[in-house]
Amino acid sequence: MTETAAILTSPNFWGILVPALAGVLTFYKSKAAERESEWRKEKLKLHLNFVESLSGITDSEKSIERH
Repeated sequence: MTETAAILTSPNFWGILVPALAGVLTFYKSKAAERESEWRKEKLKLHLNFVESLSGITDSEKSIERH
């Protein structure tokens, strides 16, 4: 058996590799979800500012018409 084959068939190798890969995958997924959440918050803030500015425009138009 070659050295590479011995390493790949070793339970210690798989006992280290599988949890390490699971940790990397979990970290990547949680960071992706965190970035998505931050983007959603930012988008909501932008939409609220936009609606607020539209509201200000319509309020000023109403006050101009009354004069």
